[in-house]
Order: sequence, then C-alpha cells, then structure tokens
Amino acid sequence: MNTPEISVIVPVYNVQDYLVRCVDSILAQTFRDFELILVDDGSTDRSGEMCDTLAGTDPRIRVIHKKNGGLSDARNAGIEAARGEYLSFIDSDDYAEPDMLAVLYGQIAAREAQVAVCGIYDCYENSRRPQHAMTEEYVCTGVEALERMLEGRSIPGSACNKLYSAALCRDRRFPVGKTYEDAFFLPEVLLACERVAVTTEPLYNYWHRAGSITSTVFSEKSFDMIDAYEYTLALVRDRLPDAVPAAVFRLWWAHFVVLDRMLEAGLDPASVRDGAVLARLRADWKQIVRCPLFSKGRRISAAALHVSLPLYKRISAMHRKIYGLNQ
Repeated sequence: MNTPEISVIVPVYNVQDYLVRCVDSILAQTFRDFELILVDDGSTDRSGEMCDTLAGTDPRIRVIHKKNGGLSDARNAGIEAARGEYLSFIDSDDYAEPDMLAVLYGQIAAREAQVAVCGIYDCYENSRRPQHAMTEEYVCTGVEALERMLEGRSIPGSACNKLYSAALCRDRRFPVGKTYEDAFFLPEVLLACERVAVTTEPLYNYWHRAGSITSTVFSEKSFDMIDAYEYTLALVRDRLPDAVPAAVFRLWWAHFVVLDRMLEAGLDPASVRDGAVLARLRADWKQIVRCPLFSKGRRISAAALHVSLPLYKRISAMHRKIYGLNQ
C-alpha cells in the first residue's frame, strides 16, 4: 500500500450526531493524498458502527476500535498507527474547510516548515465567527510560535488547526487522563520545531456544543488547565527564559478561568483546594495589574479581587461584555 502524505487522526467517542459531518468535510478536501484514521474510543452510541460503515465508502479510511481511554489515549493510538509524513488532528464534532489540508501542506512546502497553522472559526448553533479578526501570513521559529500562542496572539492553542511533521510527534504523546491535553502537548512540539508557517485565515471549524469538556462550568478537571500551564512555565524556565513572562501570563489566565468557573457554579473559592486559586491571584495582583497582556477589564478585576471577592464579581460582570474575560 502506498504511503499517504498526510494522516488525519480523528478520535471518536459518542458523536453520532456529528461524525458524518466531520468525515464528509475531510473526504471533501481538495488535497487528496491522505489516510483518515477513525479511532473509536469505546463509544456506547452508534459511533463505532458508523465508523465501520464510513470505512466502506472510501479506501482511505481506517478504523481502530479500542477500550475507552479518553481523548489523549485515542489520539496517541492514531499517532502509533499513522503512516503519513505529516499528521493532522481533527476532533469528531468539528469540521474542516475544503482547502484546509491543501493550504497547510502548501505552507509547509513553500516555507520549509515543520508545522503549519491556520485560523479557527468558533461555531455555534446559529452563527460562527473567526477567532482572529485580521488575515495575515508569516513564518516564525518554534520558540516565537510558543510565545505568540501563550500570549494569545494569532496562534490558537489548539492541536487541531495545525499540520505537523510526523517526526515531531514520533516520540511525543498526549497526556492520558488529563483534560486540556493540547496545552501539555504543544509546548514540547513547538520547542522542537525550527520553522512554523502561519496563516490566520480560518479553515478549521470548532463546534461549541453543550456538555463538551471546554463548555463545562466547573469540575475537578478544571485544575488540569492550571497544571498544564504550570508544566509549561517549568519547561520554559528550564529551556527558554525569555518566554517566562508569556508563560506566567498564561498561568495567571488559567487561574482566572478556574476562579470564574467556581463562581459561576456558586462555589466559595476560599473553600476549594484550600483557596489556592484565590490566594495565588491575590498574592500576584500587583504584577497582574501591570501585565500588558491582560485586557483593561481583567486588570481592573484583579485589583478589585485584592479588595474583596464581592467587588471582583461586580467588576467582572461590568467588564465581561466589553472586554471579555479571556484576557
């Protein structure tokens, strides 16, 4: 069997309502030299059966059925089975624009890069919007790409809007048992990469559905986000001191996200894990207020948190619509 140029890895778990849309978007790619690996991660709905049916429609589709192990475990199974020179990860409730693989592959070839990145559409039931307002193209080092990703500048922190040289992933895996697995995986990959080709043109459609991991208000798994950026900070302190400010910013950002989820769930942050999230933000409030990577609203909220939690909640509500709470 001929070796495909790209292996597209799609983890599948209980997505019977979305799977056909995802697979159809991949089979419709203008770039044709790929294999599609559907990893059925122990689905309990019709998803596994649908994978087999879809495989019968196109010889490029391969199916792996495995015991449920989570998203990371499914992606890792796909990496181990992949034959392509390049890897792409697409989540089974999302879908790609028809030219996504062609554009990413073309960027890698033209720029002699090991990773190519495109923009993302945030998709909802009745609308979609690009995450990055302006369309731009550039080449940067892996280190620069990591800094931009941590700072939230034009490179999204998703594993799914990228095309990777398979050599970069050969000895790297997603962390099994963790959510926010992309935040653990991408720093290692980017630090090993010499050149990254970036276009902010949105070619990947990220579907926001109720009940997904990133839509969950609060659970113990929310702390995986903090763990991921603690790991990233340790990584850059050891290898790349210049990126420490960006990593510290992203770690503070993660603390704010978890704090806001606690509050939205009606929890007292002082009583969750001995109030560690609240204590960290209050201890660092002066640095946060001076951090230019945060929005004005977030910096004002940080100062309010130093005064009192009720004031923080009021200020945050006032600024949410104007500035958002992701920066």
